[in-house]
Amino acid sequence: NEVIEIVAVSMANAGGAPINISLQLGDLVLFAGAIPPTGTSSSELGSLLPMTLSKGLTFKFVVTGGTSSDFSAKIAYEYRSI
Repeated sequence: NEVIEIVAVSMANAGGAPINISLQLGDLVLFAGAIPPTGTSSSELGSLLPMTLSKGLTFKFVVTGGTSSDFSAKIAYEYRSI
């Protein structure tokens, strides 16, 4: 059985206004906050990582305020057999 281990997440805002986002595992909100204009954020998630996801779990970013086209995210992960 193979799982994905998320080891780092980085979020960025290329716009001129804050973007409110929520990071969710399925419907469970793991993090909700704002990414400042032309800023990046990753330190808020440090206590959640590394995180292991099994098949069928969704890991998603939801923009709840601001311009979603200005938002970007990168996820560092590796596959692991259990």
